[in-house]
Amino acid sequence: MSRLEKHAWFNIGVFAVACALFALARPYVGVLPATGCFGLCGLWGFGPHVFYRKGKMGPSLDERESAIMRRAWQAGHGVFWLLFVSSFMLAWSFHRNGNVTVPAEYLPLMVFAAMILVVLVQSLAMLILCKTGLKNAE
Repeated sequence: MSRLEKHAWFNIGVFAVACALFALARPYVGVLPATGCFGLCGLWGFGPHVFYRKGKMGPSLDERESAIMRRAWQAGHGVFWLLFVSSFMLAWSFHRNGNVTVPAEYLPLMVFAAMILVVLVQSLAMLILCKTGLKNAE
């Protein structure tokens, strides 16, 4: 298993644990306070330090891995942009019609959900591209 795959599985595992904690906490504290369980996703910040050590002791990424990382980044941010803009336009259209207001505490949750979505899509793209290969890597 390559470093990219290990990093992707680490990200998915951290998200799965955060989802499990959210499911356990939600009946006791409610939905909004239970979203604090997704703060565990902050462990994603340690992934690059664990899986891609720099310096003399650790190898750097080769051309194939760099191309996979670049494509995964493009996929993650492409999906992010589509859903992030769509969610805010949906919130705006609800507010514009005057029928529904969007509580202010939901707006930061939309930002955090978007960041979680970026990392998950990047991780899935890394897993898929590592298994299927990469054509036209440029």
